[in-house]
Amino acid sequence: MGRRLAPLGSAVAALAGLSALAACEAAPAPARDPGGASRPPIELRLGPTCPSPVPSPARATGLAPPPGWVLTSAPAPSGEALQCANYSRKEWRVDSIGDGVTFAPRPARDADPLPFSIVAKAREGTAGTRHVRAVTGGYLVGFDAGEYGGALFWFSTDGRTRQKLADGNVVAVAELRSGIVAFTGLAHLGVSEGKVLRVKRDGALWAAAPWLDLGAAAEAVAVESPDSALVLTTSSLLRVTSCGDTRQLASPNHDALYPSSMAIDPKGVVYVGMRHYATRFVPQGDGAYAEEWLAPAGCSVARLKKFDCECVR
Repeated sequence: MGRRLAPLGSAVAALAGLSALAACEAAPAPARDPGGASRPPIELRLGPTCPSPVPSPARATGLAPPPGWVLTSAPAPSGEALQCANYSRKEWRVDSIGDGVTFAPRPARDADPLPFSIVAKAREGTAGTRHVRAVTGGYLVGFDAGEYGGALFWFSTDGRTRQKLADGNVVAVAELRSGIVAFTGLAHLGVSEGKVLRVKRDGALWAAAPWLDLGAAAEAVAVESPDSALVLTTSSLLRVTSCGDTRQLASPNHDALYPSSMAIDPKGVVYVGMRHYATRFVPQGDGAYAEEWLAPAGCSVARLKKFDCECVR
């Protein structure tokens, strides 16, 4: 919704600390190889609780495609396959269930449930996709309506009382060991921006404040452990820890395909759902991940027909 087809590439931005995390020292700028290529940023140096203890998954080998899917080549940038997938009316949602990952068509109105109704008003920030997290005395609810805006709210358990905590398109609300965080992102008209907000209760009220700058719009988030979450932005797959460490794991470019969901299986393989395709990031055992593209088994080859992506059988 309102995203450009050629996402803006950007390096992982420098971390912005809060006084609540004063124990964590700021990370140095990314190092460069002799050839000029950027290496992943070094995680924060030791403070009393930093860096967060997040071990890298072991190398995963011999993985078969998920049932109903086949491995395929990544679509070429600006190529016909990418354009076809961009027009596809089929968008996939991935979820972690039990000891595996499930794939299902993403509903047209994809919103986490609430026990009360909310009137969608873009000017108030209550329109678009809804992300909900239950908290003591109510719910934290993030809204994302693309270029039409979004916001983070607290609602009482009956929905009669609400408090606006922050403006911005909220793509996920999660809880790490250090507390609740909200991830924001908007890619529109050549700009891609994303942040992590710290969300805390202050007496009877809730408050949200900027914590980290992701350097690009967050699109999907999956909690990896009590101390870490994986964040897919328009230019990177990142690990964000409860201490505030940020590390780049891969440099994908999926923005034209509207990725909106991410799930992690027991081996640490990361799956992403998007238009027509899905991808997975396979741990290599050294902190790096290799990306593999997946297509529906009955639609591994498709062509653009008018304004839809049609399977070639």
